[in-house]
Amino acid sequence: MLDLVDQVGDANSIKRGVVHTAQRKVMNDIWKGTHATVNGTFGRVVLSEKAKQLRAALIQKGFTPRLMFHGTETQLAPLILDNGFRMAAIGFHGNGIYVASHESHAMCYGNALIAVEAFWKDPKDKYLKHVPSDNEMNDVSKIMDPLLAFPKSIRHITGADMADSTCI
Repeated sequence: MLDLVDQVGDANSIKRGVVHTAQRKVMNDIWKGTHATVNGTFGRVVLSEKAKQLRAALIQKGFTPRLMFHGTETQLAPLILDNGFRMAAIGFHGNGIYVASHESHAMCYGNALIAVEAFWKDPKDKYLKHVPSDNEMNDVSKIMDPLLAFPKSIRHITGADMADSTCI
């Protein structure tokens, strides 16, 4: 896994985040077997052995985790767990895995909220890049390589959650 960590942020970052590439197949293999504790969809996330090894290798190579949040649709959560995050090709600021530093903002983007460890090190923008957002929080970043995004937990967003959200 240390060799794979040396590739983080390289020219293949985008290929790791889109379907039907050899680099994506590596991602799928790493995440296969990752699941949530409640019906495989919600609760605390249990990483596959390979994902645990990748996480440990990132830490060994000097990467630091930052807790962020990703909003998505409930039906996509098992796919994210089993295959790793994909890059959003239609994001306002280009390819990346879009996350927010506040739960109340991330929940605007679906009915499931994923707590994500986003790994980074200097130069930070190479790995976790802040992007402008049109809300008061201005708390959106994009993870620049799927190898750096680790789901921690998933929960369903309720109407009560939305009442406390920052959604416009």
